[in-house]
Amino acid sequence: MPAMLYGSTVGAPAQRALEEAPTAYEGIRAMLRANIVTFTDPERPPGCMVVLAAPAGSARNEEVAAFVTERRQAVRELFRQRLRRGVAAGDVPAGADLDALAALYATVLHGPAVQARDGADREELHAIIESAMLSAPAADRQMSGQGG
Repeated sequence: MPAMLYGSTVGAPAQRALEEAPTAYEGIRAMLRANIVTFTDPERPPGCMVVLAAPAGSARNEEVAAFVTERRQAVRELFRQRLRRGVAAGDVPAGADLDALAALYATVLHGPAVQARDGADREELHAIIESAMLSAPAADRQMSGQGG
């Protein structure tokens, strides 16, 4: 239930961005950028609870650790599903390694949460996102007008 609530409130803009963009990579970029806004919102603690919540190896926090692990895996699956839609639509190359790309973008999502907690600002975090998006297969970057 908490994940559903998050997805319909704080997480809603990022989820909408992923789903509504015309191509998979535009959606991934938009989702990552929307999360940066959330991670750096001055009205909230910096970063992301799912990334920062559970201390490693603490037996007392096994339930919390399991929950946040499940949420991180769910985000990876969201990326994977969007990439699959991109393959079907022709904006992601058919031979692309979707599992590796989903893992990459999930990692790129989680890293800025730590950076935000440590004081990084939006401009710096958006630069990280744009650098990561250079990994998008060249065919898609050309299709979405990003150069090639």
